Amino acid sequence: LNDYTGSSPDGLIDDGKGSVEIKCPYNRINHLSYSLCKNEYDLLAEKKEYFYQCHHQMLCTGRQYVDFMSYDPRLLSTKGFLHIIRIERDQEIIDDMMDAIDKAGAIRDEMVNKFLNK
Repeated sequence: LNDYTGSSPDGLIDDGKGSVEIKCPYNRINHLSYSLCKNEYDLLAEKKEYFYQCHHQMLCTGRQYVDFMSYDPRLLSTKGFLHIIRIERDQEIIDDMMDAIDKAGAIRDEMVNKFLNK
């Protein structure tokens, strides 16, 4: 990509197409809120920063999907301890991110050059 961005997926799926992002919310209510999300667009409405984090991960890794997981070990005795939402790559979102990253990098470079050349 470039020197302006990076990502650290929680795991890569052996099929070469996917990665994993795992959240273990401190607050049980947050896990339950994520568990009510039926698809990636519900997650976008509930916690947009996680939706975009997953797309950024796809930008950096070249993967086609991210399995977003919310895990609450306090609920191990129930079926609700793990919730998974597959987030599919949206190339338009990825392209918009890359444009924003490039613009931010150019601004950073300009600021550094001004500072070094005072």
